[in-house]
Amino acid sequence: MDTQHSLEEILSETPTAHFAILGASHNISDLTQDKVDEKIRASAEDYRAKGDMVSYKYERVRTSKNDELKFLASLDGIPLLCYQLTSLLMQGVKVAVVGSSEVGLIVQEQVDYLGVSKENVVFVHEGKSTSFGNTLSRGTAALRKDLRMEPKDSFYFIPADLPFFFNTVPLFFDKDMKDAKMLLDFNAREQMFPDGKELFPRNYYWRFKDNSKRYAIKEPGAFGFSASLHIEKMQSFFDGMYANRQAGALGWGAIIKKGIERILGEKTHDVSRGQEWKTLMKKGYAYLASAGSMLASPEFYHTTATLATLGVNFGVKAAYNSMVTAQRAMNGAKSFKRKDMDYASHVLHSYTSNIPPGFDRRSIDYVGPLLFGGPVIAKAEHHDPFRVKDVDAWHDLWYYANIIKENGGLDGIYPYAKLLEGFKERVQSIQHQIGILQDFPAYANMRAEKLGMPQPFNAKGELIIGPAEGEDIQESIRVLRKAVTLHISYEAHRLKYAA
Repeated sequence: MDTQHSLEEILSETPTAHFAILGASHNISDLTQDKVDEKIRASAEDYRAKGDMVSYKYERVRTSKNDELKFLASLDGIPLLCYQLTSLLMQGVKVAVVGSSEVGLIVQEQVDYLGVSKENVVFVHEGKSTSFGNTLSRGTAALRKDLRMEPKDSFYFIPADLPFFFNTVPLFFDKDMKDAKMLLDFNAREQMFPDGKELFPRNYYWRFKDNSKRYAIKEPGAFGFSASLHIEKMQSFFDGMYANRQAGALGWGAIIKKGIERILGEKTHDVSRGQEWKTLMKKGYAYLASAGSMLASPEFYHTTATLATLGVNFGVKAAYNSMVTAQRAMNGAKSFKRKDMDYASHVLHSYTSNIPPGFDRRSIDYVGPLLFGGPVIAKAEHHDPFRVKDVDAWHDLWYYANIIKENGGLDGIYPYAKLLEGFKERVQSIQHQIGILQDFPAYANMRAEKLGMPQPFNAKGELIIGPAEGEDIQESIRVLRKAVTLHISYEAHRLKYAA
């Protein structure tokens, strides 16, 4: 992929997508700050006990004075979300940014600084009920209304915590996006680190089979969608899919359950009497086709625990809910009392949450049209490690901060370094309006003390914490410098064909 000729073989000659939702929203907890901190510490200890990367994660608390929204965190004096937003806007992508009021202040300031037309970017407030599906719904509506996205178009959802995922041309010129309803290019360890030498440790929660090749994967760094999809009507499905992406075999069961609900229709119980059996049989066919295609996948039988989990968490509940639906259809019952059946699932969770479930590409090929009314492309092709290194926890931020520190700034490792350097003055002029940015080193030190982590900054506000175990800073810099060089070739391809 180092020559223009090879790029033209790999990429489409015309853009297959022009729009993006930049997700700068995250779930908010209604617990107290002390309770949330207790959960963060317990989760970190759970990771430690499993031998996984220990993570002290960012958590938003509704009653907290400062909104610990990770996308606002300061990286070299710049809010995290500005890195991805700059990359997208400078590459001609039309962007809807979904986030909090504080995110809106930053977006407004950055758009003004960059001189970008309002026809190319819009900010959308996240609202009170935050979730992945909510961000998708609000972002999609804004793309249609404010940026004139049409049903024939395609768009991507990209989280705003991937600061060095600047090579986005492969997304927007991906040949597979042309006819797909949804495109999933998974983060595969074997593709990003083919020599087995990882730049940083990451937990890969899934196993994926594509023909004879098997990969350890995480969810994609970007989700591709057709604008013809009714995203707003699928919010529950996307929420369930995203919330259970790290829950091992139990999560796989929950995701399949959400898929079945999607195929059956989430309001099946509302069918009018007289049409009930026709409707149930019609949707039952889709139920069986979907379940059969999943079971046909060799990777589905990854572990006995997966089957046990599905049997309890999905099979029993699905059968029960089907009976409830049938009864409602026959006699119009408004309610149906039952004992809680979740206990067995919770017991199984402790045994299955760390078991990576697997699936075959063929399963997605079969189920995709049932879920989305057209092809869903699942693959593991990209090689960019900075699609997977999101900033979910404090140590992820320090990884990027140490890269910038060791490199002596952004020059050479980020293609729009001068733009971001110039934006720092603008940030300083508004940071007093943004809770965690008023004095970010002091805030980070306070949170470190609360959570039992080493303090990251000294009294002068200088970074003193080093990289976490397994993070190779020097090799990361080398890979980033190579990525910046490749960026020049990508931009040449974009500029040649974008018009």
